Amino acid sequence: MRHGDIVEGVITRVEFPNTGTMEVDGERVITKNVLPGQTVSVRVLKKRSNHYEGNVLEVIKKADYEREDCCEHYPACGGCLYQSMPYDMQLELKRAQVKKLIDDAYPEEYTFGPIHPSPSSSAYR
Repeated sequence: MRHGDIVEGVITRVEFPNTGTMEVDGERVITKNVLPGQTVSVRVLKKRSNHYEGNVLEVIKKADYEREDCCEHYPACGGCLYQSMPYDMQLELKRAQVKKLIDDAYPEEYTFGPIHPSPSSSAYR
């Protein structure tokens, strides 16, 4: 894989700050603004010591859970990437991201409290 190559793959996980990971020919490729389960086309921009970085060119196939009934501005404005994801999945993804950040910064044992959902699952951003 080299700078400028276009590769395709399925996003296997998304971590803070909204960086998705996929595997291509045994190599990790990281890109922004994607959701787990999406099949995407990515242009490779940089080679790092243990992964590649790139920009999404196209979402080839949406994830099975993605909804179509989002905000009329989705995804153009970019303010609410997770909006096409069911709310319970949004909460779980955000919970996992926050927990990983704390785990990485604070390796000692601690109690991680529950995520408290908003009373409204839309128009609260």
